[in-house]
Amino acid sequence: MARIVYSLSGEGRGHATRAHTVISLLSRQHDVLVYAPGMAHELLSQCQYDPQRITLRRLDGLRFRYRGRRLSYLSSLVASSGFLMRLPARIRTIRHEIRNWGATHVINDFEPLLSRVARSAGLPLISLDHQHFLAAMDTSVLPSSLARKVRFLRLSIPLFCPRPDRQIISSYFDFPVRPSMSHQVTKVGPLLRNAVLRAKSESGEHLVAYFRRDLPKQLLESLKRCGKQVYVYGLGALSPTGNVQFLKTSVDGFLEHLRSSTALVCSSGNQLIGEALHWSKPILAVPEFGNFEQEINGFFLPTTGGGQTVQDSQVGPQTVGEFLENIDRYRNAKGAVTAGNQVVIDRLNQMILDHDFADQQSAPSHAA
Repeated sequence: MARIVYSLSGEGRGHATRAHTVISLLSRQHDVLVYAPGMAHELLSQCQYDPQRITLRRLDGLRFRYRGRRLSYLSSLVASSGFLMRLPARIRTIRHEIRNWGATHVINDFEPLLSRVARSAGLPLISLDHQHFLAAMDTSVLPSSLARKVRFLRLSIPLFCPRPDRQIISSYFDFPVRPSMSHQVTKVGPLLRNAVLRAKSESGEHLVAYFRRDLPKQLLESLKRCGKQVYVYGLGALSPTGNVQFLKTSVDGFLEHLRSSTALVCSSGNQLIGEALHWSKPILAVPEFGNFEQEINGFFLPTTGGGQTVQDSQVGPQTVGEFLENIDRYRNAKGAVTAGNQVVIDRLNQMILDHDFADQQSAPSHAA
């Protein structure tokens, strides 16, 4: 049995959903100490974990800021300045905490603090996220405009998780890996919660929409014209407008509406698209404006056969209606994804038991 420290990003729900799946699997054989900031801590604290195997602690996190509807990299850096200034002291404090706890490994889901603690403490560091596809991907498969964005975003990856010993990348789409990284990268499908794996999909008459920042005006108009009831999650319980109803946050309510829906309209987050494809739900993806990672995620959706991607600027009054005319084609895209749950736990257990992997770690650093 290992004693595993698991940390994750607090931005968005995808990280927490993925982490919940992996933590639950790991706790069958190992003790897990979870560090989670922001929304991730809020969501995971609602889970009924065995306190003998899983401990959850709140963590400081980076703060992402938006200008209008575009992610502002400069504003995010300014908002996170306090976190960055406290970083050396926090590394020392948490290094002391996890040593006292008896940590043997660190698993990191795109969170910058514990990856540095692992390096400082000389512990094996495993990266398990989606974002590392940006570092691992062979960009020759992309249009030149997207390839440039991948190369730009690639520069930021070491800032979040410097020098992981192994990488596991969970993605709803397949992609070629750069030859120089093939020895340290394992690709797995989306990591699906039990509620998704156990439930049987049904095709009802309503649409589900999920947007975490805002619903573009032109898309709202298109949803109002689609002729179906639409349940919108992610924006809170706002006043309804016509056939469009805005619902409060509810994991169970969202999953039930998605399970029984005719289709999904959403931004192009990896985790949600993976769950919808598992249920063979046709997907209309509209990437968040200015979010390069979502643009790249959206590019791959048509390759699965399970849906289409429309850029924000291309949405018109008939966009949703035209999408609905083709949903039978998308619904028949069977086997678009394979859940990565079993592969990921097998691979993690293999890494944990790999003494050569553990012995490769450098001596702990006390400079931080």
